[in-house]
Amino acid sequence: MHYQQNSDKSELFVVAQIFANNKPLTPPIRTGERSMDQNGRWEEWLNFPIKIADLPQTAQLCMTVWDLYGPQKYVAVGGTSFRLFTKQT
Repeated sequence: MHYQQNSDKSELFVVAQIFANNKPLTPPIRTGERSMDQNGRWEEWLNFPIKIADLPQTAQLCMTVWDLYGPQKYVAVGGTSFRLFTKQT
């Protein structure tokens, strides 16, 4: 699939979820859509329905950035995941 942004601004949103051992610990959390250009900043808090004390050592935060591709169609334009805790030795 070829993806090309047709304007200077994008309608972006992020979907984030916490996993451990390849299993979801929370439902996906979706931000609101934002019109952004290359200098845009994302300023929105994400609140997950889990306490930090209840997260296992293997917990990871996974995020995907989505952009408007067509009428009611979105395409993933980036993503990342990282461990929330370092390993104790």
